[in-house]
Amino acid sequence: MSNLSNDMEVIITFIDGARFQFQIEVPPNTDLAQWFSEQVFITAHEFSRNGHTPDLCVSPQATYINMANVSQIRELSV
Repeated sequence: MSNLSNDMEVIITFIDGARFQFQIEVPPNTDLAQWFSEQVFITAHEFSRNGHTPDLCVSPQATYINMANVSQIRELSV
């Protein structure tokens, strides 16, 4: 992940109701609502946490998400 962006952990809900946790890169000092509305595709990395520990397991393989298929993006609290 680039040093020029902020890593953000989110839950993305798709229009079919499926929900997944992703880590995405967002440019620093960005109006999130505007940034998301301007994106056609976003690059994301699926992640999970190991049990109750804060260890984060991030997939090295990128997923390209078509924003037309997204109904909601919610930031996770760490």
